[in-house]
Amino acid sequence: MKSRRCHSILPWHVCAAVIALMCADQARTAAANHQISRDQGSFCRVSRAESVRAALVGRSRAGIAIAAQAIRVAPSGTLLARLINRGPSRASYGAEFRIQRYVDRKWILDDSSPKAFPKRRLGLLPGRAGRCFRYQVPANQAIGRYRLLTFAEVEGIRFRRMISFHIR
Repeated sequence: MKSRRCHSILPWHVCAAVIALMCADQARTAAANHQISRDQGSFCRVSRAESVRAALVGRSRAGIAIAAQAIRVAPSGTLLARLINRGPSRASYGAEFRIQRYVDRKWILDDSSPKAFPKRRLGLLPGRAGRCFRYQVPANQAIGRYRLLTFAEVEGIRFRRMISFHIR
C-alpha cells in the first residue's frame, strides 16, 4: 500500500503551516537541550567553592555544604549536586549517594536510588568544590519531594550532607 503525501490529503498551504510548526518546535527543543547541557557543564566545571553557582546550598557542617544546580527537576531530567568545602580543613568523600523520597512524613530510600559505587575516596581541599553527583531521574518517577544524601569526612569525623529537591 502506498503512503499518501500531505498535499494529496490537505491543501498545500495547510501542509506548509504544519511543517513550519514542526520545524519550529524541533528548533526550540534543540535550543533548550543545548542550554541545559551548557548549564550542566558550567556547574560541574568550576573548581573553586565560591565560583559554584547553585540554586540551593544546604547547611554547612565543618565547612562542608552540598549545592544543587536546581531545586526542581522534571522526570527524565538530571539533578546535579556537589560538595563544596568552605572550611579550613581537608575533607574526603566518596562517589556514593542515595535518593530518598518524602512519604507519610518520613524519608524512605527511593527505588530509583543508585545501588553500586566505586569504593575509592576523593579529597576535597579547602575552598574547592568536589565532583558532581549526577542523578538521572527516571521518566516514570513519581512527582514529589526528594533529597540527595551523601557523606563527607573531616578530621576523622563522618557526617551526612543532604539537599532537597522536587520532581515536577
